[in-house]
Amino acid sequence: MFSKDEISEKIKENKITLFPNPVQDRLYIKATEDKDYYFQIYNAAGQMVKSGKFENNFTNVSGLVGGIYLVRINNSETVVKIVKK
Repeated sequence: MFSKDEISEKIKENKITLFPNPVQDRLYIKATEDKDYYFQIYNAAGQMVKSGKFENNFTNVSGLVGGIYLVRINNSETVVKIVKK
């Protein structure tokens, strides 16, 4: 069993970065843990506009309209704000 502090520490240990930001076509993921990463992308209204798995550490977001999105990684383990050009 982990204490709250230990859990916070574990979340910090596995640092997830999404880049480039702002993004145009390909959104890349860089993470310290080598595992499968799944995502859900939400628009400013909170609607899910895309979901899937990062394949070869990226996903294609060229179909999204320009704006601000929230990307949820592995069912809310991490949430990252991105800007689509």
